[in-house]
Amino acid sequence: MTLSTPSKTFAGSILVEKLGKSYRMKMGAGSTQLKFNEVVTRQLAKCFSPVQWGQKQGYFWALQDVSFEIHPGELIGLVGCNGSGKSTLLKLLAKVTKPTSGRAFLRGRVGSLLEVGTGFHPELTGFENVYLCGTILGMSRAEIARDFDEIVAFSEIGPFLQIPVKRLSSGMAMRLAFSVAVHLNPDILLVDEALSVGDASFQKKCIAKMNAFVASGATVIFVTHDIGLVNKWCKRVLLLDKGHLIEDGPAFSVIPKYLQAVSPPTSYRIQFEENPLAEKTGLSLRELTVNSGEAVRHGLPFRVDLAFQTLLPQERLSFSIVLSSLDGTRLV
Repeated sequence: MTLSTPSKTFAGSILVEKLGKSYRMKMGAGSTQLKFNEVVTRQLAKCFSPVQWGQKQGYFWALQDVSFEIHPGELIGLVGCNGSGKSTLLKLLAKVTKPTSGRAFLRGRVGSLLEVGTGFHPELTGFENVYLCGTILGMSRAEIARDFDEIVAFSEIGPFLQIPVKRLSSGMAMRLAFSVAVHLNPDILLVDEALSVGDASFQKKCIAKMNAFVASGATVIFVTHDIGLVNKWCKRVLLLDKGHLIEDGPAFSVIPKYLQAVSPPTSYRIQFEENPLAEKTGLSLRELTVNSGEAVRHGLPFRVDLAFQTLLPQERLSFSIVLSSLDGTRLV
């Protein structure tokens, strides 16, 4: 995939080309003074072969050779196992850290909520942190004052605004931080797992707000391990694995691959328990098969075929199927 500098200037568009980020795993025993030719050689190796150079220097590539393009008005789900590079990618897009290789173009105003309490000072009150966080995100003091009442109303923590943030719960701090971020009215909103600490009602409120952004032409990328949210709201999903972008496509095709990565194929034992009334009702189970003997995979459909015979005349028959997890928790 070869990308170039985008000619279009639509706010909310994102273009990423061969983006990579490495971190040094260990430091040397001591620093030594390098000669001029050694410095030049290292810099050339870093520019022309960044991956090989990083491996030789003991660097770990958290993200490597990632390329994609996002158009305005898309709600993108970013999924992957822990350590796959999701947070690193959002930090690069938010300009929190610089890339080791590649580049990223973002058009328009960017709002981000990368960690719970990002931009907050624990010793300051919620009131003071609204102005602090808003300023860090790029809002002017006049904009914050204008939207202050709406920010507080959305967060639903008005009675606690005069309390230092360190005394608030993580959920309350997240409410306030998310409220400030969305009232930036960004063209691009980046959210990293922040919704996981909110309750169900506030999560629903946040999703509604993000959908409103998308409807207005803004772009939203959010990281989550809640596949239900991704499946319900995201038409497009990016799947990262060990720093590489391995899938980019519709949710219905990417999610099964993510589920297989986090939960390898597993064979489940199918057990039929005889009904103590079977003799009286004259019902006997003859055959029970699941997917013709294939393994049942988490997140994928399966079929159960049940064959039976009646030993006595029956006027009315009814069946029920109960699905339980391996620990006995009833699912359906």
